[in-house]
Amino acid sequence: MIKCKIYLILLASFIAVLNLNAQNHTALWNQYYQDLQLKNRLHLMSDASLRSMDAAHIPYIFQIRSGINYELIAKQLAIESGLWYSTDHLHQQSELRPHWQVTYNRHIGASKLYFRWRNEHRFLTSTKQNHYVLRSRLFAGFRFKLTELGKSKKGLFAGSEQELLLNLAGDQKFQDLDQYRIINYVGLRFSPSMEFSLNYFMLYRKNPIKDLNNFQSIIWLKIRHTIGSQKG
Repeated sequence: MIKCKIYLILLASFIAVLNLNAQNHTALWNQYYQDLQLKNRLHLMSDASLRSMDAAHIPYIFQIRSGINYELIAKQLAIESGLWYSTDHLHQQSELRPHWQVTYNRHIGASKLYFRWRNEHRFLTSTKQNHYVLRSRLFAGFRFKLTELGKSKKGLFAGSEQELLLNLAGDQKFQDLDQYRIINYVGLRFSPSMEFSLNYFMLYRKNPIKDLNNFQSIIWLKIRHTIGSQKG
Protein backbone atom coordinates (compact mmCIF):
# COMPACT_ATOMS: atom_id res chain seq x y z
CA MET A 1 0.00 0.00 0.00
CA ILE A 2 2.82 2.41 0.89
CA LYS A 3 4.63 1.59 -2.35
CA CYS A 4 1.45 2.29 -4.30
CA LYS A 5 1.07 5.74 -2.69
CA ILE A 6 4.70 6.60 -3.46
CA TYR A 7 4.31 5.70 -7.12
CA LEU A 8 1.04 7.65 -7.37
CA ILE A 9 2.61 10.78 -5.84
CA LEU A 10 5.56 10.64 -8.23
CA LEU A 11 3.29 9.98 -11.22
CA ALA A 12 1.04 12.92 -10.31
CA SER A 13 4.08 15.21 -10.02
CA PHE A 14 5.38 13.97 -13.35
CA ILE A 15 2.06 14.61 -15.14
CA ALA A 16 1.70 18.07 -13.57
CA VAL A 17 5.18 19.17 -14.65
CA LEU A 18 4.75 17.81 -18.17
CA ASN A 19 1.47 19.72 -18.42
CA LEU A 20 3.30 22.90 -17.33
CA ASN A 21 5.97 22.04 -19.88
CA ALA A 22 3.41 21.84 -22.69
CA GLN A 23 1.82 25.16 -21.74
CA ASN A 24 5.05 27.15 -21.30
CA HIS A 25 7.14 25.57 -24.08
CA THR A 26 9.78 24.48 -21.61
CA ALA A 27 12.94 22.77 -22.87
CA LEU A 28 13.60 19.11 -22.02
CA TRP A 29 16.82 17.46 -20.79
CA ASN A 30 17.37 13.72 -20.23
CA GLN A 31 20.42 12.48 -18.33
CA TYR A 32 21.84 9.20 -17.03
CA TYR A 33 24.53 9.15 -14.30
CA GLN A 34 26.68 6.17 -13.32
CA ASP A 35 28.98 5.79 -10.31
CA LEU A 36 31.28 2.77 -10.67
CA GLN A 37 33.40 1.95 -7.61
CA LEU A 38 36.84 0.78 -8.78
CA LYS A 39 38.53 0.43 -5.39
CA ASN A 40 37.99 1.68 -1.87
CA ARG A 41 37.28 5.47 -2.23
CA LEU A 42 38.12 5.42 -5.98
CA HIS A 43 35.25 5.84 -8.45
CA LEU A 44 34.69 6.18 -12.18
CA MET A 45 31.97 8.81 -12.63
CA SER A 46 30.18 8.95 -16.00
CA ASP A 47 27.07 10.54 -17.45
CA ALA A 48 25.39 11.02 -20.82
CA SER A 49 22.54 13.30 -21.87
CA LEU A 50 20.26 14.30 -24.73
CA ARG A 51 18.97 17.89 -24.57
CA SER A 52 16.65 20.24 -26.39
CA MET A 53 16.78 23.99 -25.78
CA ASP A 54 13.47 24.99 -27.40
CA ALA A 55 9.78 24.18 -27.46
CA ALA A 56 10.15 21.59 -30.24
CA HIS A 57 11.71 19.14 -27.74
CA ILE A 58 13.85 17.63 -30.48
CA PRO A 59 17.10 16.53 -28.76
CA TYR A 60 19.84 18.10 -30.87
CA ILE A 61 22.51 18.33 -28.14
CA PHE A 62 24.38 15.18 -27.08
CA GLN A 63 26.81 15.25 -24.14
CA ILE A 64 29.02 12.66 -22.48
CA ARG A 65 31.37 13.01 -19.51
CA SER A 66 33.70 10.74 -17.53
CA GLY A 67 36.05 11.36 -14.62
CA ILE A 68 38.09 9.70 -11.89
CA ASN A 69 36.81 10.56 -8.41
CA TYR A 70 38.77 9.96 -5.20
CA GLU A 71 37.29 10.34 -1.71
CA LEU A 72 39.71 12.11 0.61
CA ILE A 73 37.22 11.62 3.44
CA ALA A 74 34.84 8.69 2.91
CA LYS A 75 31.45 9.87 1.56
CA GLN A 76 32.23 13.51 2.46
CA LEU A 77 35.18 15.16 0.69
CA ALA A 78 36.27 14.15 -2.81
CA ILE A 79 38.35 15.41 -5.74
CA GLU A 80 37.77 14.58 -9.40
CA SER A 81 39.40 15.10 -12.78
CA GLY A 82 37.72 14.27 -16.07
CA LEU A 83 36.77 15.07 -19.65
CA TRP A 84 33.48 16.23 -21.15
CA TYR A 85 32.40 16.22 -24.81
CA SER A 86 29.36 17.82 -26.43
CA THR A 87 28.00 18.11 -29.95
CA ASP A 88 25.26 20.53 -31.00
CA HIS A 89 23.79 19.53 -34.37
CA LEU A 90 21.48 22.52 -34.71
CA HIS A 91 24.20 25.17 -34.24
CA GLN A 92 26.95 22.98 -35.78
CA GLN A 93 29.15 23.31 -32.74
CA SER A 94 31.16 20.85 -30.65
CA GLU A 95 33.01 21.26 -27.38
CA LEU A 96 35.82 19.47 -25.55
CA ARG A 97 35.97 20.29 -21.84
CA PRO A 98 38.64 18.98 -19.42
CA HIS A 99 37.66 19.71 -15.82
CA TRP A 100 38.61 19.21 -12.19
CA GLN A 101 36.41 19.61 -9.14
CA VAL A 102 36.10 19.36 -5.36
CA THR A 103 32.89 18.10 -3.72
CA TYR A 104 31.74 18.07 -0.11
CA ASN A 105 28.72 16.27 1.38
CA ARG A 106 27.35 16.62 4.90
CA HIS A 107 24.55 14.43 6.31
CA ILE A 108 22.33 15.98 8.96
CA GLY A 109 19.76 13.46 10.14
CA ALA A 110 17.59 12.50 7.17
CA SER A 111 18.87 15.46 5.13
CA LYS A 112 22.03 16.06 3.13
CA LEU A 113 23.89 19.25 2.21
CA TYR A 114 26.25 19.12 -0.77
CA PHE A 115 28.65 21.54 -2.42
CA ARG A 116 30.82 21.50 -5.54
CA TRP A 117 33.49 23.75 -7.02
CA ARG A 118 34.38 22.87 -10.62
CA ASN A 119 36.81 24.53 -13.06
CA GLU A 120 36.40 23.82 -16.77
CA HIS A 121 38.63 24.50 -19.78
CA ARG A 122 36.15 24.92 -22.63
CA PHE A 123 37.41 24.39 -26.20
CA LEU A 124 34.51 25.27 -28.52
CA THR A 125 34.68 24.51 -32.23
CA SER A 126 32.14 25.67 -34.83
CA THR A 127 31.96 26.14 -38.59
CA LYS A 128 32.56 29.90 -38.14
CA GLN A 129 35.28 30.16 -35.47
CA ASN A 130 36.83 28.58 -32.38
CA HIS A 131 36.72 29.80 -28.78
CA TYR A 132 38.46 29.07 -25.49
CA VAL A 133 36.96 29.88 -22.09
CA LEU A 134 38.04 29.08 -18.52
CA ARG A 135 34.82 28.69 -16.54
CA SER A 136 34.33 28.23 -12.80
CA ARG A 137 31.14 26.69 -11.35
CA LEU A 138 29.96 27.12 -7.74
CA PHE A 139 27.19 24.69 -6.81
CA ALA A 140 25.23 24.11 -3.58
CA GLY A 141 22.15 22.07 -2.69
CA PHE A 142 20.23 20.22 -0.04
CA ARG A 143 18.15 17.06 -0.13
CA PHE A 144 15.73 15.49 2.34
CA LYS A 145 13.67 12.32 2.57
CA LEU A 146 9.90 12.51 2.18
CA THR A 147 9.19 8.84 2.85
CA GLU A 148 11.29 5.75 3.50
CA LEU A 149 10.37 2.08 3.40
CA GLY A 150 11.97 0.60 6.51
CA LYS A 151 15.76 0.29 6.31
CA SER A 152 15.83 -0.40 2.57
CA LYS A 153 16.70 3.23 1.64
CA LYS A 154 13.81 3.15 -0.86
CA GLY A 155 11.34 6.03 -0.95
CA LEU A 156 10.59 9.57 -2.05
CA PHE A 157 13.00 12.47 -1.68
CA ALA A 158 13.06 16.15 -2.63
CA GLY A 159 15.57 18.97 -2.74
CA SER A 160 16.75 22.28 -4.13
CA GLU A 161 19.99 23.41 -5.81
CA GLN A 162 21.63 26.59 -7.07
CA GLU A 163 24.64 27.04 -9.32
CA LEU A 164 26.64 30.09 -10.43
CA LEU A 165 28.77 29.79 -13.59
CA LEU A 166 31.48 32.42 -14.12
CA ASN A 167 33.84 32.93 -17.07
CA LEU A 168 37.28 33.73 -15.66
CA ALA A 169 39.45 33.91 -18.79
CA GLY A 170 39.45 33.38 -22.52
CA ASP A 171 37.52 34.92 -25.42
CA GLN A 172 36.41 38.46 -24.55
CA LYS A 173 33.08 37.94 -26.31
CA PHE A 174 31.97 35.89 -23.31
CA GLN A 175 30.58 37.80 -20.34
CA ASP A 176 31.91 37.32 -16.81
CA LEU A 177 28.55 35.90 -15.75
CA ASP A 178 27.76 32.88 -17.91
CA GLN A 179 24.76 31.29 -16.15
CA TYR A 180 22.77 31.22 -12.94
CA ARG A 181 20.65 28.14 -12.20
CA ILE A 182 17.91 27.33 -9.69
CA ILE A 183 16.72 23.71 -9.56
CA ASN A 184 13.93 22.12 -7.49
CA TYR A 185 13.28 18.40 -7.67
CA VAL A 186 11.37 15.38 -6.40
CA GLY A 187 12.53 11.81 -6.88
CA LEU A 188 12.09 8.13 -6.11
CA ARG A 189 14.82 5.82 -4.91
CA PHE A 190 14.01 2.35 -6.21
CA SER A 191 16.91 0.66 -4.43
CA PRO A 192 20.18 1.62 -2.68
CA SER A 193 21.79 1.74 -6.14
CA MET A 194 19.12 3.26 -8.42
CA GLU A 195 17.02 6.41 -8.34
CA PHE A 196 14.99 8.69 -10.62
CA SER A 197 14.33 12.40 -10.19
CA LEU A 198 12.13 14.98 -11.87
CA ASN A 199 13.79 18.43 -11.86
CA TYR A 200 12.32 21.84 -12.66
CA PHE A 201 15.15 24.11 -13.71
CA MET A 202 15.14 27.93 -14.03
CA LEU A 203 18.08 29.22 -16.08
CA TYR A 204 19.47 32.70 -16.68
CA ARG A 205 22.25 32.88 -19.26
CA LYS A 206 24.40 35.17 -21.38
CA ASN A 207 25.49 33.41 -24.56
CA PRO A 208 27.08 35.46 -27.40
CA ILE A 209 27.29 32.52 -29.84
CA LYS A 210 23.88 30.84 -29.84
CA ASP A 211 20.61 32.65 -30.40
CA LEU A 212 19.03 31.59 -27.09
CA ASN A 213 16.77 33.31 -24.58
CA ASN A 214 18.35 34.85 -21.50
CA PHE A 215 15.65 33.30 -19.29
CA GLN A 216 14.47 29.74 -19.75
CA SER A 217 12.71 26.99 -17.83
CA ILE A 218 13.81 23.38 -18.30
CA ILE A 219 12.43 19.97 -17.31
CA TRP A 220 15.40 17.77 -16.38
CA LEU A 221 14.83 13.99 -16.06
CA LYS A 222 17.66 12.20 -14.25
CA ILE A 223 18.51 8.55 -13.58
CA ARG A 224 21.35 7.75 -11.18
CA HIS A 225 22.91 4.30 -10.97
CA THR A 226 25.57 3.23 -8.48
CA ILE A 227 27.59 0.06 -9.15
CA GLY A 228 29.76 -1.60 -6.52
CA SER A 229 28.87 0.69 -3.59
CA GLN A 230 25.80 2.05 -1.89
CA LYS A 231 26.07 5.77 -1.13
CA GLY A 232 23.58 7.50 1.11
